[in-house]
Amino acid sequence: MKAAFLSCLLIVFVLAPTCFLDAQEEEGAPSEELWWTPYVEHLNSFGYETEVSEGRILTLIPPEHNLWLEHSELGVLTTTFYTFDSGNANDATLCETINTVNSNAVVSRTFMGENETLVIEGFYAAEYDRDRFAAFLDKLHAEMTGALMAWSNWAESEPTIE
Repeated sequence: MKAAFLSCLLIVFVLAPTCFLDAQEEEGAPSEELWWTPYVEHLNSFGYETEVSEGRILTLIPPEHNLWLEHSELGVLTTTFYTFDSGNANDATLCETINTVNSNAVVSRTFMGENETLVIEGFYAAEYDRDRFAAFLDKLHAEMTGALMAWSNWAESEPTIE
């Protein structure tokens, strides 16, 4: 009788909590691997061809700009890379151009990466909402276009999507 009682206690206190946790994980919030689903559907509906790789979304054949999207606990980081055919990377006007572009930006920041690569990042700091994400993308695209115009004037060449 004591052994049966102890076996029941063992099941209740040792095995039951792990079963409960497994059930909670399945029924709770979507797994981390599926964070991208609403973003992929949103981007596809606006003409982007998307690919998910290593937990990031890469947009292919962009209608306007290429984008990498990466998820964090705080939101989604978007990153775009461009190159310019210019030897002016150390030009004194480079800092002025960066400052001008960033001073006019609301949702993005622009900086020079490695090998004269122009990097434009934006951060969507909210859970996915169709209207808010669409407004964010509209503002991000407008700021990217403005940044590219400034960079084209500085580098005296058209940007190339990387």
